[in-house]
Amino acid sequence: MKPTPFYPSIDKLLKDLNGQLPSYGHLLSTFEWKQLRAAIIKRDKNCCTQCGVTPTEFIMGRHFRDYSDIEVDRLIKSGSQIYTMNDMIDSETGYAGSTFSEYPIYLHVHHQYYIFGKYPWQYEESALTTLCNKCHIELHEHSKIPYYQDEARKIEMNLQPCIRCNGAGHFEEYSHIENGICFSCRGAKYVELIGQYAVS
Repeated sequence: MKPTPFYPSIDKLLKDLNGQLPSYGHLLSTFEWKQLRAAIIKRDKNCCTQCGVTPTEFIMGRHFRDYSDIEVDRLIKSGSQIYTMNDMIDSETGYAGSTFSEYPIYLHVHHQYYIFGKYPWQYEESALTTLCNKCHIELHEHSKIPYYQDEARKIEMNLQPCIRCNGAGHFEEYSHIENGICFSCRGAKYVELIGQYAVS
């Protein structure tokens, strides 16, 4: 399958789609989203705001990641030693080395609510938070993300999350296939919005 291309702007995307509605996956491939996403991850110190993990890199057949400042602080406070890929570092040094991870960790930028007709980058930064793929999946499995009719956020739309992606719309770990879009909802996140994603 062909991956979703990167779009230098929403205008270029809309022009290329020639009147078709963009999927959520398409919107996440625009410069506007990628720029805001990078700013949110940087603001959140390149780690999950829920559990504190950092993203992994795949090196020589294994997943490695740096300890986050949050994790180092926890380890130091608990008196634990920090294990790295090369050796064990004494907790008194506070050295944040690299560690193994049993699975790949990706960082997602999560919308705490949605407003019908808004592009993913048209939200206040306070409405966005960085989550690792594991915490993001758990959040969508155990809670419903509010979807509002308009900016006033007074009327919540009663929508059913996609049963495949639990309302996430995409899977980061499959970003190499059509930008990771959920094949069930095509990025719409909610059953009622499949094929109807419209932006004002």
